Amino acid sequence: MMGADYNEAIYFNTKTNTFVAKSGSYYCGTWVGAEKWGEEQINGVSPVAGKIYVNGGDMYRWDGKALTLLNPSLTVDTSLSNTSVNPVQNKVIYNALADKSATSHTHTLSSLDMYVELPSTTTGGWDMIGQDYAKGVWIKAVQGAMNAPSWYAPFFASGIAFGGEGTKAVISLSRVSSKVRFAAGTGTSPQWWLGLRGTKNKKYDLNNIPTGKMAAQAELSSSASLTTVINEVNAIIKALKAAGIMHS
Repeated sequence: MMGADYNEAIYFNTKTNTFVAKSGSYYCGTWVGAEKWGEEQINGVSPVAGKIYVNGGDMYRWDGKALTLLNPSLTVDTSLSNTSVNPVQNKVIYNALADKSATSHTHTLSSLDMYVELPSTTTGGWDMIGQDYAKGVWIKAVQGAMNAPSWYAPFFASGIAFGGEGTKAVISLSRVSSKVRFAAGTGTSPQWWLGLRGTKNKKYDLNNIPTGKMAAQAELSSSASLTTVINEVNAIIKALKAAGIMHS
């Protein structure tokens, strides 16, 4: 190409990525304004010793006196690849990065398929929450409606649906009444559900919840003696304790 010891100077065109070598009044290479490169004006600069330059499809190293061709047939890819070992055009990398989300980009539960609104109906199964109930993995926020199936709390309850392959579960809490429901199971709908209801702004001690049924007690006649009445009251107290309704 050019760039031997007898060249007076060599310049690199930063506009077109090409070289021009000067020997006396002659130039090896073409570009309008090359005659001013000796003054390092316009787009021409003196190459730096040891630096690698790309000229067309070839790579050169400038050693201070001459250019050394590093690879006679450099291929520059015009698209990204997971197999190519060739360099790629700058604009290809730029466009690929431009397609990525900005650092300010955010997602909502809806866009991630982690939120569902139930229709106002009293019938339905797992498909109300997701068609992938048989195999999918769930962790979803659920918004109920005025009406709801028996396994979900009514009156616009908020809930969470979760579960792995096969078994799914839901916990729902009513918006306007003190109700919470639990449901779980496999198949197309919950296999069981249970509900708890109480009075708002009241605390319940689960240790005081009855653990059994009170045994049946005989009725007293109106003419029963005091001893009989006392014995019957003691029997009732004993039955209440046995049922977990009364503590000692």
